[in-house]
Amino acid sequence: MRIHAERPEDELAVGSILEKAFAGPAEAALVTDLRKCRDVISLVAVEEGEVAGHILFSPVQLLLDGEFVADGSGLAPMAVAADRQRSGIGGSLIKAGWTNSVRITACSWSYWDTLSTTLVSDSSPHPEEASAASTREFPTRPS
Repeated sequence: MRIHAERPEDELAVGSILEKAFAGPAEAALVTDLRKCRDVISLVAVEEGEVAGHILFSPVQLLLDGEFVADGSGLAPMAVAADRQRSGIGGSLIKAGWTNSVRITACSWSYWDTLSTTLVSDSSPHPEEASAASTREFPTRPS
């Protein structure tokens, strides 16, 4: 598997993967719009000459009680071709994206020692129903 920055020739395959993964065109349209933004990181995983997965990181601002705290990156969407899921492609795309995103380390250490990321299962339609087991803490201080 090879991961590289999305190229114009990847766009059709990315759109197809997103439409299948999200059962409709909404996420593909979102990616089309986000491609126009500055500082977007859009990566594809290629296996056997075909795009097998895609991930996009876009700039976000972290707020606390409505006040600006730090710049960051939002991960969304991510999709892997159905016949290639559970093979490590998604995890590899996430790692490559975090590695390439300088904004991830922009958090102000005076506010947090760690950032908590909540992962909500697709089987739960309501984020508030996510179990404690679905929350992981990722250290954000440089080593």
